[in-house]
Amino acid sequence: MVAIGTVGLFALTGCAGKIRDHKPTMLLTSGDVDHYITVATNDPSADERRGAIHRLGESKHLTDARVIQTLIDVANQDESEPVRSAAMLVLDQSQTPESCDTALAIVQADVDRKLPADNASVRSMAIKTIRNCIETDRTPAEQLAPSVNLAGQIVENDRSRHVRLEAVRMLGCFPTRQSLDILILALNQRDFGICYEAEKSLHRLTGESYDCNAEDWQHFVSGVADPFANAPADAGAQKSEKRSWFNWNK
Repeated sequence: MVAIGTVGLFALTGCAGKIRDHKPTMLLTSGDVDHYITVATNDPSADERRGAIHRLGESKHLTDARVIQTLIDVANQDESEPVRSAAMLVLDQSQTPESCDTALAIVQADVDRKLPADNASVRSMAIKTIRNCIETDRTPAEQLAPSVNLAGQIVENDRSRHVRLEAVRMLGCFPTRQSLDILILALNQRDFGICYEAEKSLHRLTGESYDCNAEDWQHFVSGVADPFANAPADAGAQKSEKRSWFNWNK
C-alpha cells in the first residue's frame, strides 16, 4: 500500500506541470509565474526553457520586474541560441524600456566581438526589437545615434544575410543623412534581397524611388536641401517628425 501511495504521489506531482501548461493564459497565477521563471532559468532542456519563456510572454504578469529581469538574463546568458531568441522576442512583446536597452546591448556586444557567426538569430531578433522600439517611440534619444552606427556596421560586415536584411529595414526608421548614405551603399551589394529592402527603406524615408540605382539615389540626396520632405505619411520619417532628433544631420 505504501509503494502504491508513493507511486501515486509521484504521478500526481509529475502531472502538475503539465496541468499548469494547459491553463488558459488569464488563469496563470503568481505561483505559476514563479514556476515558469524557475524552468526558464534552470531546466536542463532547451525546449522546456523556451516553452516556459513563451508561457511567461502569455501571462498578465509579463511586465512584472521579476519576469523582465528573467528575460533579460536569459537573452544575455542562455547557452541555447533559440532560447535567447525566444527571450528577446518576449521582451519585445513586453514593450518596456528594458527591451530597448537589452536589444541594443546585445547587438553592441556582438559588433564588439566582430559579428560572430553564432548568435545570428538573437542578433536578428534584437535588431527587430530596436526597430519596434523606434516605431513605438520607446527609444531614448541617446540610443538613436548608436543604433544607426550599429546598423551601418551590420549592413557592411555581418555574415548573416538575414541579420543584414533586418538592419536595412531598421534604417528605414531613421530620417538622417547617415542612414541614407548607408542604404545607398547597400544598393551596391551583390544580393537582390538587400538591394530591394534598401530601396524600400529609402522610399520610406524620402518618398522617392530610383529602382535600386545607387548613382541616381546619390544624385537625388546631394541635390536637395531636405531629402525627407516628401516622405509618405505613414513612414518612420513622418511619424518621428516632431522628435528632437529629426534634424540630426540635415
